[in-house]
Amino acid sequence: MNHHLDNERNSGIECLQNSAMTAMCSTLRQRLRDTAVRAILDAAERVMIRKGYEAATMQEIAAGAGCAAGTLYLYFRNKEILFQAVAGRHLAAMHAAGRAALAGRDEPLEAIRQACAAFMRYINGHRAFFRLFLQAMPMRIGLLRRRVDRSILRDHEEYRRAERRVIRAAQRRGQVRRDFSVRQIQDFMEAVGFSLVEQFVFASRPPSIQKQWKMLWEFIAHGIGVQQKPALAHNVAGGQTP
Repeated sequence: MNHHLDNERNSGIECLQNSAMTAMCSTLRQRLRDTAVRAILDAAERVMIRKGYEAATMQEIAAGAGCAAGTLYLYFRNKEILFQAVAGRHLAAMHAAGRAALAGRDEPLEAIRQACAAFMRYINGHRAFFRLFLQAMPMRIGLLRRRVDRSILRDHEEYRRAERRVIRAAQRRGQVRRDFSVRQIQDFMEAVGFSLVEQFVFASRPPSIQKQWKMLWEFIAHGIGVQQKPALAHNVAGGQTP
C-alpha cells in the first residue's frame, strides 16, 4: 500500500512539474512573441516615416527588425494590417494619457483642459508618426477604427465614456452649453482637435505647444459655450496646461 501511495505521490509531483514547465514555456513563448512584435512595429514605424507608407516595403521592414521576411508575414499578413498595428499602439497610448488626465479631478472644465493638453503633448512628442498617419489614412479613419485590435477600440470607448461623464458634470454646473447633447459636444471637440492637429503636424514651422494648446482651447471653449474660466495650471509642455 505504501508503494502504491509513493507511486501516486511521485505521479502527482511529476504532473505538477510538467504543468509548471508547460506554463513556463508558454510564458517564454509569449515574451518572445511580444519582443518580436515590438521590434517589427518599431522598424515599421521607422521605415514608413523615412520612406512614406506607399514606398515602404515589407522586406525593408523585416530587415530593420532583424528578421526574415517570412517571419514578418507570420505576424502581419500585409502592410496595411502592419500599419494599423503601429497606429493602434499610438492610439492606445494617447487615449491612456487622456484618461489619466481626466481622472481624479473635481473641476470638470479643468479635467477637459487637461485631457486636451495631454493629447497635444502626446501628438507633439510623436509628430513624425502623426504626419505619416494623416498622409496614409485620409478618409480611412473609419476603416482603421473598424480593423484595429478590439482592445484598442475598447480603450477608445472607455476614454469617450469618461469624457462624457465630465461633460455631463460641466453641463449640470452650467459651465457649458446645454442646448447641445453630451455627444454633440464631444464630437465637436474631437472634430476641432483633429482639424487643428492636422494643421500643426504639417506646418513647416509649427507654433509652440503652448500656443497650439491655447488655440485649441479657445476654439473648443467658444464652441461649447464655456461660462467660466477654469483655474489656470502650469506649463502644458511640462505636464500641465498654461
